[in-house]
Amino acid sequence: HLPAAFFILNQLPVIGYMEGHDEHHQGTVAAEAEKIKHYGFDYTKGIFWQMLNAKWNLDEYRNYLDQPKTFVTPWRGFRLFDNPIMELVTQGPWWMTPITFLPVANYFLFVVNQLTILQTLPLFFAGWFMWSFTEYALHRWAFHGEIYWLPDHPIPIALHFLVNGQHHGFPQDASRLTFPVLPCMG
Repeated sequence: HLPAAFFILNQLPVIGYMEGHDEHHQGTVAAEAEKIKHYGFDYTKGIFWQMLNAKWNLDEYRNYLDQPKTFVTPWRGFRLFDNPIMELVTQGPWWMTPITFLPVANYFLFVVNQLTILQTLPLFFAGWFMWSFTEYALHRWAFHGEIYWLPDHPIPIALHFLVNGQHHGFPQDASRLTFPVLPCMG
């Protein structure tokens, strides 16, 4: 991640120099930062439509995902959509998922099935194991389609970014670490 680190450092304002500062080193930092390709995206606008219109191939998209974008700017993140409602629906804190689905799961385990705790515990651990395996398989083979099966076309690339690529391309966006709750309920 060396070029990405230099890209981040290059965004910070210079407030002074240390004693013995080497002017050549500043040029090296700028050169390393330039290795990060921007593909002409305007991160103050919704990126989904920009991706649909991007003139790039699958290898460039993979490279884009491999270069985590960390913004040292006031907005600290990126917009997925220009529409504020669509933007809101695609965000959510990670803790919203367990807060939403644990009560639902408990309702079905205890109320609907009328099971005791001793009957429920093995089902809980079996479900936990099955979900862990299923989530791993989905993430590895479906969500990482850019490695295995994703077609080299702007539409599948943009859809892949919508489902999983954003999570890897912008790892510091805390509002998009997990799949948001509202689309899950649809």
